[in-house]
Amino acid sequence: MDTRDSPISGDQRANKVFVAHILLIALILAAHVGCKILMRISPTALSSRTDQLFDLALENNVPTYFSSLALIATAGVAIVIAMRASALRKGPVLSWLFVAVCLFFMAADEAFAIHDGFSPALRAQWETSGAFFHAWTLVYGALAIVVVLLCLPLVRHLSRATFARLAVAAVVFLGSAIGFELIQSMFLSEALGPRSSGSVNWETVQLNPLNALTVILEEAGEMLGVALALRALILHYDTEMQGNSATKTA
Repeated sequence: MDTRDSPISGDQRANKVFVAHILLIALILAAHVGCKILMRISPTALSSRTDQLFDLALENNVPTYFSSLALIATAGVAIVIAMRASALRKGPVLSWLFVAVCLFFMAADEAFAIHDGFSPALRAQWETSGAFFHAWTLVYGALAIVVVLLCLPLVRHLSRATFARLAVAAVVFLGSAIGFELIQSMFLSEALGPRSSGSVNWETVQLNPLNALTVILEEAGEMLGVALALRALILHYDTEMQGNSATKTA
C-alpha cells in the first residue's frame, strides 16, 4: 500500500522538524552554559564578545535571532493554514491570519526587544518594583488575555488534539516568558535596593545562581513553547487540512 499520502507522513514531517528544532535549542543552551563556565574558570580563555554572542540574557545575538526566526516560521505555517482554509472554505480564515500577525509581532518583539524599550517608562509611571520591576509583564499579560479571547472563534473549529497541543505550547511559552520574568524582576529589584530608579548592580545579579538558572529556564521554555506550537500547526495542516482535502477528492 502506498503510504505517501497517509496521515502518518504528516506525523513524521512534524516530528522531524520538532526534533531538529529541539536539537538546535539544545545547542544554543549548551553554548550559553559552556561560555559561562569558561568565563568563570578562566576569564581570558574566551573573549567577552563571544560570550555575549550566546548569552541568553542579552539581545541582538544568536539566541535572539534564532527565536525570532522560529516565530516567523510558525507564523508562516499559520498563513499557509489560512490559505488552505480559504481554498477549502472551511474554518475561520481571519482567525488564522490574526494568529500569524500575533506571531510576527512576537518575532519583532524578540528581535528588537520592544518590551524592554518601554518597560522603564512604565515602571517610573506606575512605580512598580519587586516581581513587577519589569513592568512590561503587566501589559503583555493583559494582551495575552485579550488574544486568547479573540481566538475563541478559532478554538471552536479546532480538533481536540490540535487544541490540546496549542494550549500546551501557549502555557509553556507564557509560563516561561512571564513567570520566570517575575522571578528575575525580584532579583533585579533586590539588587537596586531602596533606590528603584538607580542603576542595576549587574555583577550582583549575574553572580546569583538562582537568577542564572531562571534565565536558562525562561529562554529554554520560550523556545520550547515555540517548537511545540510549530509542531502543532504542521500536524494540523498535514493531518487535518490535507487529510480533509484528500478525502473529498478521493
